[in-house]
Amino acid sequence: MTKKRASKAKAERVKTPSKNEHGLTWQQESFAQLLASGRSQADAYRSAYPGSQEWKPETLHPAASKLSADYKVATRVKTLRAIITQQAIDEASTDKAWVMRRLKTVAERCLQAAPVLDKKGNPVLTATEHGGVVPAFEFNSMGANRSLELIGKENGMFIDRKEVGEPGAFDRMTDDELRRTIDEADAVIARARGKARDDRKGRGARRAQTSSRAT
Repeated sequence: MTKKRASKAKAERVKTPSKNEHGLTWQQESFAQLLASGRSQADAYRSAYPGSQEWKPETLHPAASKLSADYKVATRVKTLRAIITQQAIDEASTDKAWVMRRLKTVAERCLQAAPVLDKKGNPVLTATEHGGVVPAFEFNSMGANRSLELIGKENGMFIDRKEVGEPGAFDRMTDDELRRTIDEADAVIARARGKARDDRKGRGARRAQTSSRAT
């Protein structure tokens, strides 16, 4: 190869930017990511191509519009937006399950019997119906009621009571009824976890399909 041909080949390699697995240059990839995140075409173009920051609008906007209409760029933007949306759904499902678990934990702890202590920390004694004396115990009914009420509202329970304006949907419940409500909350949490797992599996399948199409 002559020196002239070698110089020409070298110049062509310099002019041709490398592309990623999606067939985009790093500037096109940056432009696509910015568009997917909600930036405008013009703003994304200026950030991805710093040399365009001094361009006039009549030059910038057509260039940004043309790039956004490119098939590979548009496909990448669509894929990125789908990923962002799915991540938001997963996070929302996870957050809801987390809150429900914490409310259930609070309710269970409030229902646990705790010894009644005097100001000095000594147990308070109470008389039984048979004349005996035993330590007094109590549980935090207000805390349990509030936690269970939030769980019920989240899952559409006790709608009729809410509509007629009665406060404290759990106030008239017995201990057994409160514990049954906790069991129902367990079932709700299990369903939320299952949905989160299904969503993650679905996201993985969609990513695999997208990757196979891209290749």
